[in-house]
Amino acid sequence: MGSIKAWVLKTFYKDEIAIIEREFSRKVKEIQYDCNKKVKLIEAARSALSEKSQSIVGIEMNKSEEEVLVVQRVYKDDIWFLLYSDRYKAINQHPRIMATYKHPLGGKEHIWIDDILVEDEEIGNGSILMNYFLSYCKTTSAEYISGELSPKDADHFDRSQHYYEKHGFEVTFNDDRTSGGIKYELKNNTTEAGPKGMLRKVYEVRRALDAGAYQAAVALALSLPDICSQVEFPSEDKVGVRYPQWCNKYIDLNDAKVPIKDQDIDFSDNELNEDTIYALRCAVLHSGNDEVLAQKHGQKNLKITDFKLVTPDRNFGYRYGQSGTDVTCEINVKYICDLICDAVEKYYNGYANKTDFDRFDLMDS
Repeated sequence: MGSIKAWVLKTFYKDEIAIIEREFSRKVKEIQYDCNKKVKLIEAARSALSEKSQSIVGIEMNKSEEEVLVVQRVYKDDIWFLLYSDRYKAINQHPRIMATYKHPLGGKEHIWIDDILVEDEEIGNGSILMNYFLSYCKTTSAEYISGELSPKDADHFDRSQHYYEKHGFEVTFNDDRTSGGIKYELKNNTTEAGPKGMLRKVYEVRRALDAGAYQAAVALALSLPDICSQVEFPSEDKVGVRYPQWCNKYIDLNDAKVPIKDQDIDFSDNELNEDTIYALRCAVLHSGNDEVLAQKHGQKNLKITDFKLVTPDRNFGYRYGQSGTDVTCEINVKYICDLICDAVEKYYNGYANKTDFDRFDLMDS
């Protein structure tokens, strides 16, 4: 009887069995990979906590899809934030922000950035550190944060300016652009509920992520390009035109990590792009479900049939999967929220006439 069952399965359900076997194999490899990463993270945590005055304040995933421990070291007037992981083991390898709390006699208390060291560039470590650093500074009595742009770093002033302005700093240079300074007003830009105006919305997305309110975070994040696109394209009435246009212009999609092929389907035309983000926006904000109405959104070549949001502890930004004719795009909630929030912060901070955003601020601050 057993041989007959086996023959029936292999004869009539060969394709279905092959799909199940591939999915099982993928799941086993994913579990093994996750276990290995957790072991390395535990080793990094042990190393971080062995140092005096250090505490682990967060676990984040950078753009290389590497989990890093965010470590805070506050001792007397020293304020340090460091990243620990399997890659960063030696004491001089940890990406870090080093700052000092200043108590000038007769002057305003402030925080001085002594140095920022991030060897691996363009993978998001600097932004992870700065977000935690700013959050901590806002809990202090300091009036502002400041620092200098040294002449020895003049060859990458453009990159430094972009980095600081992205996070809300004012950046100034001398006449010949050989040195400069940075300043972040802690008291003028915040209320008890956090930053004001457009930055308040970004702040609340990140607060929702921290609180585990993932659906609320995603819903608010996906609404932000709606606002920005109305400011950028005031004469365009169709949200289905202006929303993807703004995403294409301002969201950095070049760092998106995606498999080109998954099983037998070629996804090379379905990388995370402005149309996919707009489809997700419509599914979450209007339909309230995961269905992708490709034809309705004018995305005639879109192969995705539904979305799945996954929690920040998953070790990928987004990926595709197939079950029969259904193609699912799984997106990490923190990945999509950070992708949008980083773009909105940069856009808002670089926009000259910020009063254009006033009509979108529904909170009386």
